[in-house]
Order: sequence, then C-alpha cells, then structure tokens
Amino acid sequence: MERLVPLLLLPPPFYFIYLQKESFLLEVHETYPKQTMRNRFFILTTQGEKRISIPIKKNSHLKTVDIEIDYAQAWLKTMKTSLETCYNSAPFFLFYRDDLWKIFESKPKYLVDLNLSLLEWCIKQLQLELNLKFTSQFMGACQQILWEKNEIDYPKVFAGKNLAKLSVLDLIFNVGPESFSYVSDF
Repeated sequence: MERLVPLLLLPPPFYFIYLQKESFLLEVHETYPKQTMRNRFFILTTQGEKRISIPIKKNSHLKTVDIEIDYAQAWLKTMKTSLETCYNSAPFFLFYRDDLWKIFESKPKYLVDLNLSLLEWCIKQLQLELNLKFTSQFMGACQQILWEKNEIDYPKVFAGKNLAKLSVLDLIFNVGPESFSYVSDF
C-alpha cells in the first residue's frame, strides 16, 4: 500500500530516508494546509533554528497544486541573504549555491513546481534513486512524519546543534557528496 506524503519545501534529511523506506505517493490535491513545511524550511544560525517562508498568494480553500507563489514580496533576496550568512563558511555551500539560486530565480508560478524542482535537485545531490509519483486527485490525509524523533548527526558549521527539522540543505552544504551516507542504508 502506498502512503500519502506531502510535497515539502526543502524538507529535513529524514524525509529522504522515509521516502526510501516506504512506497509513497506525493499528495498534491489536498486542500492546502497553512502553517506547514509545504512553504517553509528551517536553517541553522548562531542563535539556533530560523524559519524561512515562501509567501503565497492568499487564496483560501485551494488545492495544494493550485497555490501560487507571491513574488510581490522581496522574500527571494532575504532568503538568499539568510542562506549566505548562515552557510557561507560551510564546506560545500559555494559548490551548490549557483545551481540552487537558478531554481529559485526561475520563479515558478506555483509552489508545487518550486517544491518539485527543489526535491529533484536534492535527490540528485543525495545520489538517491526515487520514483516520484503524484496523486491525480485527492486521496486522503498525508502520513504524519515525526521529525523530533529522527535526528541525524553530521558535522555542522555550528557544532553541537542537532535539530531534526533542519532543511536537507544543512546536510548538503556541510557534508557535500558524503550526504548520501547519512540518508542511505537505513
């Protein structure tokens, strides 16, 4: 049986471990749930965890697949500055930065398109082989993924901080090509 999994924006590393363990469908026809990781991700700063949000156009009761990104706000520049500030000293940030910027700067209209492009990019960087399948209609509630119980320990710029909700970007920027070893063999 395939589990329903939400299509998240730059999810934590455990998401990728979870996708390898389960037969899944990415649910994109649900009514868009506010205040979720579908349009936000978390990075690590010297003060701890920081939430980065992608603003969406305020339309209520839309399917996730129909949610549009709000480019009227200056979030793209703010997000890039935050990532530069937090990860410029990470060993692999400069190696991955330009490709990541290209995805954001392509300015897809829909959040689903941005999330999918970023998911595909992450899968490539993590050297995973995942068959992405999507719902064609609403199929039900997505599987709950409990981040707090699934921390992955790896070398970080800000040592000693191990927060389960951190974006997979933290892993990729800090460990680079070795990221595969942290999300495989589980």
